[in-house]
Amino acid sequence: ILNRAADLVVARPKSILAFGLATIVLGAWGGTFITRDQYATRELAADHPIQSAQHVIDAQLTGAFQTHVGVRARDGSSLATPGHLREIEALQNFLATQPGIIKTWSVVDYVKEMDHAAREPGQARTIPDDPALVEQYLFALASGGRRTDLGDLIDPTRRWGVVALGTTDLGTDALRTIRQRADAFVQEKLGGALQIRFTGDYWNVARGNEVVGRDQLMSVLGAFALLTPLIGVFLRSSKLTLLCLPPNIVPLMAALGLMGVAGYDLRTGTSIILSLALGVTVDMTTHFLTRVREEWLLDGDYPLAIRRAL
Repeated sequence: ILNRAADLVVARPKSILAFGLATIVLGAWGGTFITRDQYATRELAADHPIQSAQHVIDAQLTGAFQTHVGVRARDGSSLATPGHLREIEALQNFLATQPGIIKTWSVVDYVKEMDHAAREPGQARTIPDDPALVEQYLFALASGGRRTDLGDLIDPTRRWGVVALGTTDLGTDALRTIRQRADAFVQEKLGGALQIRFTGDYWNVARGNEVVGRDQLMSVLGAFALLTPLIGVFLRSSKLTLLCLPPNIVPLMAALGLMGVAGYDLRTGTSIILSLALGVTVDMTTHFLTRVREEWLLDGDYPLAIRRAL
C-alpha cells in the first residue's frame, strides 16, 4: 500500500495538489454548517438513569434545569408597585411560551396568591391596584423567613427581582435565542421599562460556548505561530518549513468540514478535535520531511527518497 502511495505521490503531484486545495475549499464550506451548542444529557443513552430522572422531573416538577432572569426597573425604582409587577408578569408570561421552558415563577405569583386568598372565593388571581396592599403582602410573606423562597425572587430593597425558569435540557443555542427574544420583548412590548440579565449555571455554559469558536480559531492560529518558527529552527530550511504548512492545513480543514457535514456541534467535547488534528499532523509532517532529507542525502534522488521515507 505504501509503495503504491509513493508511486502516486511521485507520478501525480498536481493531482495531489488539486486534492489538497479541494479539501480546503470543501472544509471551509462544511465548516459553515457547524453550530455552537452544548447539552447536559443529550449524549447519554435513552435508558440511562440520568435521562430517566430528567424525564420525570421535566414531566412532573419544574424542569431539570434552572435559569434565573434578573429584573430591575430601568429608573432604579422599587419593583413592589402594581405597574412594575404587571411588567414582570408580562415578561414571565412571554418566557413561559418559549420552547423548552417547563415552568416559570416570580414574586408576582406570590402577590397574586396572597390577594386571591384575601378576597372572596372564586375570584381570579390578579395583581392588586393598591401599592400599599402590595407592600403588606410582601411584608407578610417575608415574615415566613426561609420557609419561603420569596427572598430568592425579590431582594429586601425591592430593587431587584427574579423570574425563575425551569427548563428541560434545551441546549445552549436555544437558551441564547430565548435571551435575544426576551430582550426584544422588553424593548418592543414593555417600552424598555425593565432591565434584564440572565444568570445561572446553564446560562454560564451558554456564554462560554458562544465564544468557543473564536477561542478555537485563536488556539489554532497561536499554535501555528508558535510551531512554525520551531520547525524552522529544527529543519534549518525555509523551504522545508513552508512545505510543512499545507500538510497541516489540509487535515484541519478536512476535520472542520467533516464536523459540519456530519452535523457535529462545536461544544466543549468536540472543540478538542482540531487541536488534536494539528498536534498529530505537525508531528508526522516534521518526521516525514526529516526522513526525506536524510534519505535524499544518500543518493540525491527525490523520488526514491520519498518512497523510502514512506
